[in-house]
Amino acid sequence: WAQMQVDGEWTQSSERAPLQCNFAAQRILNSGDIDRFITAMFEAFQRIVDGTSYFVIERVSRLDLHVAPYTPLSGAGKIELPGWIAAKKAVINVNNKDDRCLEWALLSALYPVDKDGQETYKYRQHLGELNFGTIEFPVKVKDIPRVEELNNINLNVYGVNEDSETIIPLHACDKPNPISLLLYENHYMWIKNWNRLVNKQGSQKHICPICISASFKTTDNL
Repeated sequence: WAQMQVDGEWTQSSERAPLQCNFAAQRILNSGDIDRFITAMFEAFQRIVDGTSYFVIERVSRLDLHVAPYTPLSGAGKIELPGWIAAKKAVINVNNKDDRCLEWALLSALYPVDKDGQETYKYRQHLGELNFGTIEFPVKVKDIPRVEELNNINLNVYGVNEDSETIIPLHACDKPNPISLLLYENHYMWIKNWNRLVNKQGSQKHICPICISASFKTTDNL
C-alpha cells in the first residue's frame, strides 16, 4: 500500500485554517502502479483545490508518503465496534452470520429502516437484487470497483486507525451520491451519518469524505 498526506494552510480573506489532506491508500502491485498512484494523488488534490471556491491554498508545508505491505482485506460476519465508534450511533452494524457482510451493508443503505436496522430480517426480502458476478465472498477491498460497476453504484470504503481513534480512507470515490462503508476487522457496515462518525463530540462541521481532514461550516464548500 501507499498513501499520501499533505499539510499546509488555507486562507479566506483574513481567515486562516490548517490544510490537512489524507488521500486514500492505493495498492502498488507493480512498477506501473507507481505512476498511476502519483497521478491519482495529484488529480485528487487538484479536485479538492478546484472545488473549494471559498478558500485558497496559502502554502504546503509538508508532503508525506506512507508505504506498508499489502495484505488483501475482506469482509466477514458481524463484530463488536470499538466504544468510541459505537457511542456515535452513526453506523448500521448488521448482525449477519455469514461472510456476505458487504451485501447486507449495501442493502441496509439502499433500504434504510427506522428501527432495528442491525437485524437481517429487515433486508432478507431484497437478497439477490445486487449483482456480484464471480466475485468471491468475503469481498476484498480490491474488488470494490467491480461491485460498483456491476451495480451502477458509487462506494466509499473507510478503515479504522485504532491507535489514533480516527477513520482512514481505503477506497475513495469522487462521483455523486456515494454509499459510505466502514470496514472494521473484516466486517463491512453502512455509515449512516458520515459527519457524526468523523466529527469530534459536539462539532457540527462538514468533513470532506475524500481527504477526511478538511472541514467546512456548510456543504456548499465541499
